[in-house]
Amino acid sequence: LESARHLDTIGQLRADLEEKDSEMSRLQGVIDELEKKLANSLGDIKELKSENKRILKDGEDLKKQLAEEQNNRKTSEKEIIRLERVIVHHEGDISKFKQQLKDYGEKEKNMKAELKN
Repeated sequence: LESARHLDTIGQLRADLEEKDSEMSRLQGVIDELEKKLANSLGDIKELKSENKRILKDGEDLKKQLAEEQNNRKTSEKEIIRLERVIVHHEGDISKFKQQLKDYGEKEKNMKAELKN
């Protein structure tokens, strides 16, 4: 009777052990799946960090380009102002020359009239 009880206990322990082994296998599968997900997530994070770094570099390049464009604009504006002054100066010279031509034309006209007399 005692042997039978021990055999029943051993059988129950084996059944429990098989159940625990089965649970451990299931849990190992869950662990393996989580490790895959973690590896994928780490890869994604690495890619995102790389992309972020590239975007930041692009942003810095655009800031430099903008600063360069602003500097070029200031230079162009200064050149436009300088050229406008040159134009105003030349317009003044042109007005003087037109007046001189007009004066010379009148003098020529007067001289011709005097020569006729």
